[in-house]
Amino acid sequence: MLKNRFRSGNDTQITLQQSLERERLLAKIAQLGIWEYEIATETVTLDDRSCEIYGVNRAEFDGTTETWIALLHPEDRDAITRRMRMFRDATADALTITIRVLSPNLGERYISLGAQMERDEHGRAQRMFGVVRDVTDEKMFEQRLQERAQHMQAVIDNMFDCIVAIDATGTITSFNPAAEAVFGRPSGNVIGQNVSILMPQTYADNHDQYLANYLSGAEPLVIGRIRELVGIRNNGEIFPMELAVTEFHHAGERGFVGVIRDLTEQKRVERMQTEFVATVSHELRTPLTSIAGALALLKGGAAGAIPEKATKLLDTAMRNSHRLTRLIEDLLDMERLTFDRLNFNFAVHRVDALLKQAIEANETYAGSSNISLELMATVPEVSIRVDDGRFVQILSNFLSNAVKFSPQGASVLVEATLEDEDVLCTVTDFGSGIPDSFQERLFQKFSQLDASDTRNTSGTGLGLAISKELAINMNGSVGYTPAKTGGAQFWVRFPAVTDVPEKHVS
Repeated sequence: MLKNRFRSGNDTQITLQQSLERERLLAKIAQLGIWEYEIATETVTLDDRSCEIYGVNRAEFDGTTETWIALLHPEDRDAITRRMRMFRDATADALTITIRVLSPNLGERYISLGAQMERDEHGRAQRMFGVVRDVTDEKMFEQRLQERAQHMQAVIDNMFDCIVAIDATGTITSFNPAAEAVFGRPSGNVIGQNVSILMPQTYADNHDQYLANYLSGAEPLVIGRIRELVGIRNNGEIFPMELAVTEFHHAGERGFVGVIRDLTEQKRVERMQTEFVATVSHELRTPLTSIAGALALLKGGAAGAIPEKATKLLDTAMRNSHRLTRLIEDLLDMERLTFDRLNFNFAVHRVDALLKQAIEANETYAGSSNISLELMATVPEVSIRVDDGRFVQILSNFLSNAVKFSPQGASVLVEATLEDEDVLCTVTDFGSGIPDSFQERLFQKFSQLDASDTRNTSGTGLGLAISKELAINMNGSVGYTPAKTGGAQFWVRFPAVTDVPEKHVS
């Protein structure tokens, strides 16, 4: 094969035979097969390793080109033989190709074939020789990767959400069909451009600097989070969207994938729902107030003495009118919170006084269900700055839920503790608790654990959502923790205030 001259330490010449033996040894170590093809006689010679790779018995291989061609996969024979003839007739001296063979012993295999051409002084091809290597496993792995990539691309192409990928410079590298539809831009016109073309000018002006800051180690503002932003369509329309961005690394390069959801329809439906609820609530409030007033007058004897049976009916009517009033107030509160129309009268209040006020406001309701409300241990002598009426509203929502889902004769525990610089107020019941699958929806609007027509408890599903918004507006937070007793524990947290002024602070 190689006809170079090698020299030893004593500068003696290594014979050609020794060179060939060394070459074969290296090929054996590398698990390579050695082959030769004499063009004049059309004779193919395969060593033992080559026969193993081709999956042929050496004793059965007669060395003819026809026999070697017969080893090739039937679908590839014409193409490979044509490629070898082109190599023979060209001026190139080296060739590397991957061929597919169909072995009677091993089945379908992939082989990397390296060829070197030996020519005479006139450039005519005399002999080919080279090595072969079994690359079936590598080829199968490559095919699996390609199939996985094709599957992933098919998933991306058929997603309803927009998928937009960019590189570290902010240049768009991928733009799926959903993104084309939402932004009104074909991918061919977008890929290669800066992602800022998808943003209104106020966002676009800052994007490149934000990306540069992040790559330099700044705190991420969008990456790894879900945020509501706005995008801009090709026709100039600005629309609301939800964006989640993830960083990835490929071939040593950093990139980012954004999943975008068009919120236009969702916002339209929410607006219609809010407007409908607000309209209905306002329209119901006035006649319901008149009904409740009339019932109170009747019960008070304004129309004369009322028979005992009629009094019971009046009591039922009044209870339900009060219930309807509370439901309407919830709806109106949610509407005011949604449009930031709810006023808060902030003042600094002692926590113990607020808890007692909340318990007193709900004792009658709890007593009707034979449930006792208990204030646990000693309440810390601290204060919080809140609207006292709205704080009691939060606790009342927790307490009414606890009463609804507590067994007859049980207790509901109210407790306040100090955690760092915050006051944590909890309401704990001994009911059946809340399933894990429902917990993430607890504080969403109109969420009810039992929303069926036959449910045992009443309500709009707004109480916890209102509590959350009220707490946020007063610089606090709410949450849920499964109780150690097996029931439910709701909490509200506010920063503690050490100084208690004698008058309210606006």
